[in-house]
Amino acid sequence: MVPLKPHQIFAQIFTIEGLRKRTEPHKEVLAIPLVYALLSGKKTELYRQALEVVKEAVDRYCVTPLRRRRRRRRRRRPRIMEQELFIN
Repeated sequence: MVPLKPHQIFAQIFTIEGLRKRTEPHKEVLAIPLVYALLSGKKTELYRQALEVVKEAVDRYCVTPLRRRRRRRRRRRPRIMEQELFIN
């Protein structure tokens, strides 16, 4: 039996990535791979099957997305009306 090379078995690698923002001092956004799938072809049906498996795993292991933290909005300084600038 002749061993097969990876490119003879798999035609496509499918990944799902999440974004993670680093903290000080860099403050850059990193793409972190969350899911890898080696597909035997590039047909739409294979991608659908891969996503279905991911959905089932999310349900099975009760994976919930983290909520984004809301940024606090800075309070705006009240605008001074032109009339208020002139003192009688």
